[in-house]
Amino acid sequence: MNSDSLAGVRVGMCVGGGIAAIETPKVIRELRRRGASVRVYATETALKFIGKDALEWACTQPVVCSATGLAEHIATEDIVLVLPATTDLIGKAAQGICPDACSTYIQSALGYGKQILFVPTMHDSLRESPAFKSNVLTLSTFKGVEFISPRIEEGKWKSPAPESLALEVSYRFNRQDKLNKGLRHRKALVTLGGTLVRIDSARALTNFSTGTLGAKVVESLLESGTEVIALCASHTATLPECSGLQKIDAPLFEEFKSWLENEKNTESLDGIFHLAAVSDFSTETKTNAKISSQEDNLKLSLQKLPKLIQLPSLRKIRFKLACKYTASNTQDEFAKASALLNSLSLDSVYWNWGEGAFGAASTGGGLLLSDGAKGKAEIATKNQAAKAMVNLFDKRDLE
Repeated sequence: MNSDSLAGVRVGMCVGGGIAAIETPKVIRELRRRGASVRVYATETALKFIGKDALEWACTQPVVCSATGLAEHIATEDIVLVLPATTDLIGKAAQGICPDACSTYIQSALGYGKQILFVPTMHDSLRESPAFKSNVLTLSTFKGVEFISPRIEEGKWKSPAPESLALEVSYRFNRQDKLNKGLRHRKALVTLGGTLVRIDSARALTNFSTGTLGAKVVESLLESGTEVIALCASHTATLPECSGLQKIDAPLFEEFKSWLENEKNTESLDGIFHLAAVSDFSTETKTNAKISSQEDNLKLSLQKLPKLIQLPSLRKIRFKLACKYTASNTQDEFAKASALLNSLSLDSVYWNWGEGAFGAASTGGGLLLSDGAKGKAEIATKNQAAKAMVNLFDKRDLE
């Protein structure tokens, strides 16, 4: 299991008759890797594109192709995923036409008000059909119905990558699950990467950071149903694709700081995970020219920059977490991490040290401090760090 974001969740997958049906076994496996159980409902046309045996291998359950006296077409699952949502299947769903088990199952899910995610895949000419557009509008007014944006290539609507689609299902299901339980829709900011400070028109000072930990925290938050803004300095990590993610590129310290200072950007935030390696110093004198590379010696005078986690625009955010990197894990260095936690009234500080803190690999441990440094969680990997951080955020949200 890659994640527990869909642990115990029952997914009903409706497979329509389009070429994207060949992607469904991969999607099913990704959903199961997140802890879900999947039952497949396939149209006759779908089985022309993907074999029944392949679907049963992927979901480890019999595929439902026709309605029988066992009433398999009654929607008892927690969430429904329609992939591919063809023009035909969308039209039948919108108009209440159900000649087979798959389309009947969708009507049952609509009757129960279940959360139904349609992933439309088709040629561009089909999506421009007035009838198709009308059916989408009709479905959009039904309780529980949502549409997932396809991947658009070569004049066609295609299925998103299996990993992205599984994350999208996790995000949407857990977001709605929290709302159903009376909890608020949450929004968090994650800063990541290393900021740049210009020396001249061609050179800059920076702090080492791949942004890997930040990217993992972004994914963990999305999995939990939290909307995320990723404020990105210079980085090499790949961020996940999800409708709940907004990415802001701000590699230069000044633009990074400017975005954080704008209260319109931060006023709706419930949490901040300040994981960026923000510049500590800038040059005292600035130039838009290029310093000659013929100089044998170059002296730069540096001045200290402010700590961005202390900006007034961030004070009202309910949950605040920051990082502290030190060269080693001595008691003196631990005292510095504890002091940061207490002096800035943070909810948590992630303290890491040494060369293991850098790099795109998921290795490199640390210590997650909370509750005035009374709470100490030893962290072995960046994956563990991300999950532990989001767990703290979840706990704070329930208080």
